[in-house]
Formats: sequence, C-alpha cells, structure tokens
Amino acid sequence: IFFWGMGFLIYDGLRLTLSAAARPLPAWAPRALCAALAALTAVSLYNGFKTPEIKRFDLAVPGLPDRFDGLKIAQISDMHIDSGYQLVKFRAAAEKLAAEAPDLVLFTGDLVDPGIRCEADLELAAAGLKPRLGSFASLGNHEYYYGLDRSMGCYEHMGIKLLRNSIAETGGLKIAGLDDIRTAGLEAADVERVLAPLRDEPFALVLNHQPLLYDVIARKGRFLVLSGHTHRGQIFPFHFFTRMAYKYFYGVYRLNDSVFYVTSGAGTWGPPMRLLAPAEVPLITLRKA
Repeated sequence: IFFWGMGFLIYDGLRLTLSAAARPLPAWAPRALCAALAALTAVSLYNGFKTPEIKRFDLAVPGLPDRFDGLKIAQISDMHIDSGYQLVKFRAAAEKLAAEAPDLVLFTGDLVDPGIRCEADLELAAAGLKPRLGSFASLGNHEYYYGLDRSMGCYEHMGIKLLRNSIAETGGLKIAGLDDIRTAGLEAADVERVLAPLRDEPFALVLNHQPLLYDVIARKGRFLVLSGHTHRGQIFPFHFFTRMAYKYFYGVYRLNDSVFYVTSGAGTWGPPMRLLAPAEVPLITLRKA
C-alpha cells in the first residue's frame, strides 16, 4: 500500500507539473510505473520471507584479554516470531547458525510476539543451538507486549538465560543484560547501577535492546554492547525516519574504550517486507585491537 500510494502521488505530481508546462506524460508512463511498483513489492516480500543471512565479521576490541581473542559470538535480534512463516525462518536461521559453531549465542530482544506457542514451537526450533558457553538474552519492548511472564517462559523453554538488569558469567566472561530501556523506564542511574560491578573488568558484554544511553554505558567500563530494535529502517525510505529517531542506527560505533554494534535484526515487524535493509544474524569474531 505504501509503495503504490507513494508511486501514484509521485505520478500525479509529475503529471500536474508537466501539464502546467504543456508537456503531458508519455502514454507508456502509467504502465511503467505499475511495473516498477510491482517489482519493488515483489523484491521487498522476497527479502522479508527469506532466511536471514549469517553476517560474519571480525571486530577489533581495545584491551581485549588474550583468552577472548578469536571468540565467536552470534547475535539474534528482532525475530518477532508470531506466526508460521517467522517460525520457519527462525528454525532455518538456527540451523545455519549451529553449523557455524559459535562459542556464545546472545539474544537482544523482540524474539516473540503474540501468536507463538513457546512450549511446543520454540523449544524445537532452538534444539540445535548448543554453544559451548551457553545462550543469554535481554528483553525487548515486544516481550512486554506479549506479556512478561509468557515471554520469560519462552526463553526458559529454549534453555536461554534471561538477564534482567543483572550479570552472569560464563567461561570467565561477564555478561550484563538490560531490560528494554524505554519500555521499562530505565534511566541513566539505573543503567549505571547495573553496570557498576563491571567497572574493573578488562572486558565484558552488554545486551541492550534499544541503542540508547550509549554515552552512559561507555563511561562505566570496557564493553562490547549489542543492540537491535531499529531494523535498519526495514523498508526504504523509512531509513531516514529511523535515523532521525536513533543516533546509533546500524553498524559499529566506538565510544571511549567500548565498542557498540546495532544489528538490522533477523525478522520483520508489520508487513513481511524488507527493502535496502537486509535481515542478518551477526557472527562476530573478537580480535585484539
């Protein structure tokens, strides 16, 4: 609807402009417009339904301890599993990821939406994900929409440790998980309180669904912070509006001694479409800077 509405608005604007200049649009213009809009819709739907790609990359981290050099971390964010096709995508993505043998799998929120049966569906879908250092998660805003009790039950059935403004340790690595900052109403002081025990750590991970309060986090230690939520705009040209709403929109950012990564996410929300914002499952290999 968006593509077709915008397309015909542009068409009418051109038609009126050229008519005022006594230069009518060519007779083939409406057919060309319809063909272009149909192609955009088809490509966007294909991108929305296909299995997200594994995005492999090395990430240089200042002061990274030798024991974590080469550690492979997978991030799954914004899957929005609410129906059959999203569940199929998650199963396929989990199978692809399991073949990569990550050391650690981290979920940064918005895994589930209303419509999914956690007990039967997600437990089976995640059965192949058995990273040696475990799986951990933080809450996104959609876990609140689905219902916190049911959402927490989903993570439990999948064998994922949910970190709610708390810290866990695995293989000597500390991991902090923040509840969704905006939905939970967390302020700078709340984030500082959660991260305070990590001040003297040479390196730690932070799961933070929405890319907010990065300046506060960067003052509290040396971290790799993983976020999602923005979907990288999901459907062009919504990229521009998302950029206006979020300073940290997509990709790698560096503040002080910390590194931040905002993923475009693995699923879709709203229309099952993506345009110029590919879905991804980041597979990050840590390297000493």
